[in-house]
Amino acid sequence: MKNVRLIFGILALAGLAIGLNVLVFRRDPFSFSVLMPLSFGVLCAIAWVAIGVSRMVESIERGKTVHAVSTVVATLAFLGICVVLYAFIKHVGYSWDLTREGRRPLSPQTVQLLRGLDQEIAVFGLFLQAGDRDIQIRREKARRFLQRCQRYTPHLNVEFFDPEQNVVKMQSLGLPHVPPQGAVVVKSGMRQRVIAFSDVNDRLEEGAFTQSLIYVARDSEPKLYFLTGQNEPSLRTLSEMAARLEEESYILEEFSINVLDPQIPPDCNVLVINGPTGDLPVPTVKAIQAYLERGGRMLVLLEPWRIVSRGVEHFLPMLRDEYGIHVGTDIILSRANTTQEMIMVLFVPDFGLIGIDAPDVPLRGSYNDSHIITRGFDQNMMFALSRSVNLVGNMPEGVAGDVLLHTLPGTWAETNLDRLFEQGHAQPEDGELRGPFGVAAAVTASTGVEVGDTGRTRDARIVVVGDQDFVSNDKIRVVGHWNFLMNSLAWLTEHEELVGVRPARREDPPLHFTPNQERVIAWITILGAFQLVIGAGLVTFALRRKYQ
Repeated sequence: MKNVRLIFGILALAGLAIGLNVLVFRRDPFSFSVLMPLSFGVLCAIAWVAIGVSRMVESIERGKTVHAVSTVVATLAFLGICVVLYAFIKHVGYSWDLTREGRRPLSPQTVQLLRGLDQEIAVFGLFLQAGDRDIQIRREKARRFLQRCQRYTPHLNVEFFDPEQNVVKMQSLGLPHVPPQGAVVVKSGMRQRVIAFSDVNDRLEEGAFTQSLIYVARDSEPKLYFLTGQNEPSLRTLSEMAARLEEESYILEEFSINVLDPQIPPDCNVLVINGPTGDLPVPTVKAIQAYLERGGRMLVLLEPWRIVSRGVEHFLPMLRDEYGIHVGTDIILSRANTTQEMIMVLFVPDFGLIGIDAPDVPLRGSYNDSHIITRGFDQNMMFALSRSVNLVGNMPEGVAGDVLLHTLPGTWAETNLDRLFEQGHAQPEDGELRGPFGVAAAVTASTGVEVGDTGRTRDARIVVVGDQDFVSNDKIRVVGHWNFLMNSLAWLTEHEELVGVRPARREDPPLHFTPNQERVIAWITILGAFQLVIGAGLVTFALRRKYQ
């Protein structure tokens, strides 16, 4: 009987193995070539179990119960451990991202946005059910991404439907048509944004989803006014930055101050002074000061190559006297000896990463870890050249500020610009700033202007950076530059929930396999490795039985 049971067990394993292997390649569980070996294996397995149960009953009747009971208990205990481990792993839901694209973990900003949602956000996935395999893969990737997002908020409602089968719902979204590659619609109230897929944009990018989430969650679109009149770069020249800001739901507009009626537009959320090549006229400075006294917000990006006029300046002294921001008449240099060899001003989150001993200052590398704009900043920034920006020793009454960016040790602020331009080289001298010192600063100033009936007052906020070139088309693509700009605007507009590290796209084109290649890969991962282990175990068992 023992040999008969062994034969049935071998036949059961062989039948099941043949049936499952054929199933992987045929992908039709009801075909004759699959059903026949599977049915044969199941019948042999039933016979094997029946013989085993009969032998166990005989053992119990003979009083040999210890071995039988211990076998049953050990089997049940093993199965229980497996079930508990599986349930624990499913409950934790933790995984490791081994892809070059970084597809699995969400960025800190996306997580922060999701956790801070206090309104219902509807997300619709519009994909054809009868689409090709690429569309099915795209739909499944979008579904998995949105499921990860739902872990951080109960306010994200996700629904997938076929736009051809549910025309009424598609029309309710105001969509006349949907690209054949599919689309994702993010909607809250009357605000919605469509993320359309194409052959180029073939998956739901976290960055696009985050921008859409910001757009629909906002109750307004902040308006940025870019001051003109001193040969500042136009928004057309800064097309990359302008496009990115508009994607983040900012409204951009250029304007110049009318000397007959100098004032800042009343709907200005942030006044941007971007790289003026000369000093601002007195009426313009007075209009800016009046705007700030009403609780205005201002972002100042300065051009380091600007030749300071020999006359009396007005704008920079106003920043120093009224708000404690001292912009140096200098250019930051490193250990280079000519203008052609000037090393870029580098900002790093850890001085030790580039082999420099950290100075005795309360910084996180080059960044101020106590201010919300640069708190936790973990990316490098690099300015072509910059001026120094620091705070005065005795800040004006009602004004508080922080230096955001600090230069590396080994830098200095060269003040003899005439000699630098004429001779093309310079060396640090006594009285000049030595690194680390400030390159960007942020201040708040109390104004006494009440905000509606809330009982609180509105503070003026200013961010000044000693370089303008970092927002140019080729530089704004640096992740650190973009995050610093967006964090500054979020702080200026009092949208601190938007401060964070934005996701960066990393390209890793998907692999496309033929159906035969997919079957081979599926067989190797599902059955091939498992059968190899079982085969090795059987060979080992047979050899041990033979030689022992």
